[in-house]
Amino acid sequence: MQKPTVAIILPVANERGIIRDTLKHFCSLGADEVIVVDGSSTDGTFQIIQSDFPTVRFFQTAIKDRAFQMNVGVFEARSDVFIFVHADMTLPANTVFTVRERIKQGFTGGGFKKCYSTNNWVLKIYCFLTNLFFFWISKSLVGTNAIFVRRDTFEKIGGFEQGSFM
Repeated sequence: MQKPTVAIILPVANERGIIRDTLKHFCSLGADEVIVVDGSSTDGTFQIIQSDFPTVRFFQTAIKDRAFQMNVGVFEARSDVFIFVHADMTLPANTVFTVRERIKQGFTGGGFKKCYSTNNWVLKIYCFLTNLFFFWISKSLVGTNAIFVRRDTFEKIGGFEQGSFM
């Protein structure tokens, strides 16, 4: 199997305060595409992306709904695999490599455990309990964890159900 192409898809809405750092990070991961779908920001998010990140593919929608925005990102993507992220998260430097390896091994999708870079013991306990519940008890992932999926699988399940994300 040839190397699968990977798109990072980021739904945003009024992320002016963090969008520069967010996109610097996601653009550094080596994905074939970084796609931002804006749900009608009014704070200048669009202007920052347009002026500072010319390689990022940017789309606007009048509908502010994460599921809808991520579906738009998939529709516009050219890649074989999608990684869905949030503006307030970071991923390990080897994320795109790891996703490609898992896809080559036959996985159709997956996700990442939550991890906070902090010494705050409350957040560390929260992180541990969240990962314990979602990975070991419910055997599922939530949207606040980065998730990835092959295009054919995403299309087969019909995309994200609109209104299903906060």
